[in-house]
Amino acid sequence: MKTKLPITVPKQWLHIGHNRIEPQKFDTIRNIPLSNKPIGGLWASPLQLDTHYRSEWHEFSVNVWGKMKHPYGTVFSIKKTARIFIIDSQEDLINLFTEIGEAENPYVHLLPKDYLFLDFEKASQRYDVLFLSNKGQARTRRPLYKEEYNLYGWDSECCLIMNPDVIQRQLPIKLK
Repeated sequence: MKTKLPITVPKQWLHIGHNRIEPQKFDTIRNIPLSNKPIGGLWASPLQLDTHYRSEWHEFSVNVWGKMKHPYGTVFSIKKTARIFIIDSQEDLINLFTEIGEAENPYVHLLPKDYLFLDFEKASQRYDVLFLSNKGQARTRRPLYKEEYNLYGWDSECCLIMNPDVIQRQLPIKLK
């Protein structure tokens, strides 16, 4: 049996679109029918210092949409006390769904049986951050089997911060 090595959570993150994260403006997590992303929270990607692009999301955005709509961002770290759920595999995502459950969906009768959406509101009560690793993104984007859960639309290694109190040491950054 192969032992799973622990995943290291990046130390510095980049949020694009704001040069300061203000907790009082942070929107509470709410489920969206028919979506595997919630309303609210804050999205960020690990900061990259050794490339032209400052994060994978920065690179993805420029390559897909062209010039950055918001040429600024915020670099920050996450407190060590943050409750983080790491998604590094399909198994991790299945475990999260098993623990949290799926969101109520008024359109469930319109969907195939295998379209399930995480209850992000409940997840935000147990976790401060959901972290999707590069490997997790590859394994959950388009699963091989219909019964597997999917995070299609989470387009790069990223985190969803559901509790702004875990954000620390902010620094504005200008993007190229």
